[in-house]
Amino acid sequence: MNVAVVDRQNLPALLASGKIAAQADEDYQINQKTVVAYDYQMDLLLGKYRTIIYDADAGWVLLKKKTCRRLVHELRKKEPAHELTIKKQLCRQIGMSDQYVQSFGSHAYFSFFIMRHKPLDLVGLHQMKLFECLDNHGLFLTLDRQYCFSLEMPRQSGRGQQILQDCITHNAAFLHLASARAASWGCQLKPVSRKSLLNDPAYIRESRLAEIKAMDPRQILEEAEDNYLNYCSEEFLKEFRAWNWGKQDMRQLINYCNKSFNEIK
Repeated sequence: MNVAVVDRQNLPALLASGKIAAQADEDYQINQKTVVAYDYQMDLLLGKYRTIIYDADAGWVLLKKKTCRRLVHELRKKEPAHELTIKKQLCRQIGMSDQYVQSFGSHAYFSFFIMRHKPLDLVGLHQMKLFECLDNHGLFLTLDRQYCFSLEMPRQSGRGQQILQDCITHNAAFLHLASARAASWGCQLKPVSRKSLLNDPAYIRESRLAEIKAMDPRQILEEAEDNYLNYCSEEFLKEFRAWNWGKQDMRQLINYCNKSFNEIK
């Protein structure tokens, strides 16, 4: 990659020298224009910033209070609970942890380490054109070829590459499931025309994706729903200290609530 590499080590010098300009924005939230986020909570950037972000529209953004982990939590809070359950179900089908990637089909946010890791650096895979390994670092070239961002990878040989492929496969599986669900409603998802790592066949584990595509989408959705109902049952027990409702009890309760809601409408 014939582009200057940006990483967490040289960012402080680039900021201090004025080679890159950044603005503070405590209200910043991860969005589709988020390209990369570096977490400095263990050693504050310029002595006061926990996170620095490069946004395709806003440029470089500095955050004093928010860590990357908090930004991801804010992102996940916007999702319906059943969507998160479906994504966890897909992780089980692929055989991976759900804490490396936030998949949305058309876009995804990725880390080489799980959410509990400090620091937690992120890249928007939909904003990246190429990926290369250099020692124990992953190099991501942006779509506009303006930047090459370096992120530390796990030291186990080949582990980082495997995690990246699993996560891109997970996003492809979620996009397939979303497309199948839309088709059942008589709709069609708009295809993503921009080429990025997310739709590069070289990074998709075709055998695992084929296994998921061979399954009835309703089976995956029903299994995810069962897991969600089990979770609801456990939370219901904790909250009200009542008897432990089973899935069938929760289904009846949800059906009753839906019926009542429709009657009110």
